[in-house]
Amino acid sequence: MRVRLWFALCLTEILFTMPLQAGPPLLPVPCEDWEGKPVTLERLKEKVTVVISSNRETMDVGAEVDRDLLYHFGSNQNFTLIRVADLRNVPYLARDIVISTIKARDRAELIELKERFAADGQTASLQSTVFYVLDWQGKFGRAMLQASPLTEYSLFKRDPSRLTRFEKDRVERERQKLADHLHVFVLDQKGDVRGHYLDRGAARQAIPSIRGLLPPT
Repeated sequence: MRVRLWFALCLTEILFTMPLQAGPPLLPVPCEDWEGKPVTLERLKEKVTVVISSNRETMDVGAEVDRDLLYHFGSNQNFTLIRVADLRNVPYLARDIVISTIKARDRAELIELKERFAADGQTASLQSTVFYVLDWQGKFGRAMLQASPLTEYSLFKRDPSRLTRFEKDRVERERQKLADHLHVFVLDQKGDVRGHYLDRGAARQAIPSIRGLLPPT
């Protein structure tokens, strides 16, 4: 009896001290697109999904990467592009202005993309799913960073409650440096992250990964 009790206590301790295994990060938190429509798994089901996460400093680079990926995969119905705008520091009264600005940028990007197709003698035919997620609290972007396969981003998985005050300050500074990039995540049809690419070269790096995941046409 004592042996079984000891074993049960040990098992309980192991279960409570083991790190929780995160599931696929696809739709890590409830979110809506810029029209207020819920982003559901049905909209992304069985598709290769790319999540581009940008802030005000990386928005222009994100637009370039966005256009490059749509140029290569925008006609593929099995491809989804989610643009995540980190808007944590936007005042509530400025939200309508921000949404209007993003919509205007989106229209301008579409025109530039059509011009690029025309210059190459192609007809633009966007069949993929494309939409914005307005991340007012930064939760969506943070969840994606926690799911990153890059070694340095394991810092986002650390439990703040287990850190000293000094460690918390240091970790937060390092996290902010890691967060201040343009982030491009490639997710497979199950929602698992298969690649995490940074900044201006992200499209070039992501394209082979995306091609390898999409079904043959």
